[in-house]
Amino acid sequence: MANQRLAQTLPIYKQTYELLLLIVRARKQFSREYRYDLGSHLFESALRCLELIQKANTAIPAPDYLPQFEGEANK
Repeated sequence: MANQRLAQTLPIYKQTYELLLLIVRARKQFSREYRYDLGSHLFESALRCLELIQKANTAIPAPDYLPQFEGEANK
């Protein structure tokens, strides 16, 4: 885990954060009809993407126990 980078340093995280900022600025220009429905949905989706990037970056890999059972599946 020592070689694991912070999610904030990943290019995909930076670009998704820029997308979030772009959505925040663009949402102000939406008509009232779309501002709260579409604007909120876009904002929440981008925010969720940032959360998932962080979660994926800190995920612990699955234990390497599957290969020992490969031979048993063929029996």
